[in-house]
Amino acid sequence: MLNGTCSGAVDSAGVGIAFEFTDWQDDNYTLLPCAVYNGNDFETNDTPYPPMWKEKSEFRFDMPTTTTEVPQLSKESKRIEQTTGDTSVPCMGFHSAAKKMAFSCLPNKAPTLAIMDLQLNSVVRVHAAFS
Repeated sequence: MLNGTCSGAVDSAGVGIAFEFTDWQDDNYTLLPCAVYNGNDFETNDTPYPPMWKEKSEFRFDMPTTTTEVPQLSKESKRIEQTTGDTSVPCMGFHSAAKKMAFSCLPNKAPTLAIMDLQLNSVVRVHAAFS
């Protein structure tokens, strides 16, 4: 709920909205198209982009999905922040198999608006906010 009033003039202003979800599970599938898949919680390799595997041990069928250092949700990082310029479409969402529910937010970005900020905060397995 938005409370309060404003008056006067400004050259530019911003507005934010947050969608909050309780009982967050680490296995919820999070998505920001072309930027974040399943929270990007993959093995990482500290190598420049594009990754060029050079070690013979890295060419194996059982190698886990491995990426360069990218924003990710993990035990160490509970927050991802991207802009709509980082995604193929200005969209973010998640799917919860346990709850049999999904959420998707696809804002209507007018050409006159600046790039929008997309954030996912996953806090201690009980709460998440998409803003």
